[in-house]
Amino acid sequence: MDLTTYTTLLAPVVSEKSSKMAEEGKYSFYISPRATKINVKNAVKRIYGAEVEKVNIVKSPSKSRWGKGRKLVTKRDARVKAIVTIKDKKTIDINNIK
Repeated sequence: MDLTTYTTLLAPVVSEKSSKMAEEGKYSFYISPRATKINVKNAVKRIYGAEVEKVNIVKSPSKSRWGKGRKLVTKRDARVKAIVTIKDKKTIDINNIK
């Protein structure tokens, strides 16, 4: 399977922390586990038309929640998140795709 621009970025991260980071020119996206920093940089440039200064990737492990009697109740899948810094702290509209 080949990664394309639209399969690299899965969804923007919408949280209070990501909103504060957006004021500083940093945006968070959930990405494909197979995506590299170069793939993320090219995808943001093509989709949003913004010059990327830096990309950081954070991998969070899967988590399980146990109920009574050590019975598995729910399990959250592992996620990969990219924090993208835009040059000159410019703002982009995450909802507006080119």
